[in-house]
Amino acid sequence: MIDSIVGKRIEIVISDTYGPFLSICNCSDVARLEELIGRKYYIPFWTEKKGRVDGVDVIEYYFGRAADPRKLQEILDGVD
Repeated sequence: MIDSIVGKRIEIVISDTYGPFLSICNCSDVARLEELIGRKYYIPFWTEKKGRVDGVDVIEYYFGRAADPRKLQEILDGVD
């Protein structure tokens, strides 16, 4: 999955505290992501607003320490 604001691949990052997470900027990308992870795969997550890029909110999605970062990345990579 590509973040349409920054034009880069969305990658899963590992937090020592919270486990796998990702950052995303665009509202339409947010809707697509939530449809995918929440409604299609039923993956639990929580979000935090982390500032703005080019006037658009940056939102981080946290999946918890039990989530498999490789599987999460595979799901994201499967999005056109």
